[in-house]
Amino acid sequence: MKRSDPSFRVLAMMLVAVATLSISRPAEADGGEKKAAPKTAAELSPEEVAVKAYNRGITQRSGAWKNETKALETDDADKRAKYEKRAIKAYEKAVEYQSQAIAAKDDMHEAHAALGYALRKLGKYDEALAAYDRALALDPGYAPALEYRGEAYLGLGRIDDAKEAYMTLFKNGSDEAATLAAAMRSWALANGDAADAGELSSWLDTREEIADAVGAGSGPVGGW
Repeated sequence: MKRSDPSFRVLAMMLVAVATLSISRPAEADGGEKKAAPKTAAELSPEEVAVKAYNRGITQRSGAWKNETKALETDDADKRAKYEKRAIKAYEKAVEYQSQAIAAKDDMHEAHAALGYALRKLGKYDEALAAYDRALALDPGYAPALEYRGEAYLGLGRIDDAKEAYMTLFKNGSDEAATLAAAMRSWALANGDAADAGELSSWLDTREEIADAVGAGSGPVGGW
């Protein structure tokens, strides 16, 4: 076919058009749709900012748990100190992230409860109680906050308040009642010389008998 042939010119134009279309066509994701670009921080809604910060805080808390477990499992004093230090740093980061979540969305009761947990693990019991109270003001039946607050009461020696927290959980049929009972049992064992430790142990014996009678069980053994 000669270049002067009209058919040649038509074929050449078609090839150029196809090549141009192939070059200018945007890349597509599987399924024929463009991939959405990730949002920038400025484009996130307050709810999205809160959820992102909350999840980061939960990740830090999980890291703290892992280091606490390692600290309990090692007989090496130096390694134990290292793991405990890492756990503290993780809880401090958890406080930071949960505070960010609350700043973005103050009515996120889960973030208030998680903030209280991290504060309690850092020994800041009064601040932890304030966070739990806020969580429960937003959602009075939120079991994790009720259980966490009960453990904070233990740390402050407020045994009657801890008992009341247990009773609320138990009456609501929450599995968290067993968790708090285990924490109370650990506290009584760790504080055997305290005047109310023996009384608390007896009280727990009675409560566990009642729990067994109604099929609730006594739950796993845990540390307060």
